[in-house]
Amino acid sequence: MLPVALGLSDGILNTLMLAANRLQGDVVPVTLSLAFRIAAASAVESAFMLFVAGYAQLRGELVHADRQLNVLVRGRMARTRQGRAALLEAAFMALVAGMCSFVGAGAPLFFAAATGVSGYPVLAVTVVSLGVLGISIARAAHGRPIVWAAAMLAGGFVVTVIGVYLHIV
Repeated sequence: MLPVALGLSDGILNTLMLAANRLQGDVVPVTLSLAFRIAAASAVESAFMLFVAGYAQLRGELVHADRQLNVLVRGRMARTRQGRAALLEAAFMALVAGMCSFVGAGAPLFFAAATGVSGYPVLAVTVVSLGVLGISIARAAHGRPIVWAAAMLAGGFVVTVIGVYLHIV
């Protein structure tokens, strides 16, 4: 669940931060080239971030297991088959996060580019998609959907305002 939730939310937030000004329709419309570049950059960033964090977490767990088992050579388990398995698991999680980030970042941009529709409705749907993601995460994690949705909507709104103000793209 971590790579999917992180990838989708990170992709949507990257789009809102980078392209909110374009999506609101006050400037040049979104092109397919721009949509692809932002989605690809978001995918690479999410994959790299999750790989580094996931691999560090998994290796740390192996080092912790060494201490719990009183292994005399520090980091021994991390240099065994378990260490290679941690590397592969982190790589797989990074791949999933990258693909989800591409989808999260690209969906609103590809829609805006393909249809020529932009403006506040596209921004609103993009922010609302964060709320829907929050509800999905809450259900999967047995949390409170309204709290998750509200938090994700608030975060999306704040990032959109910042993105419009900064007008990066």
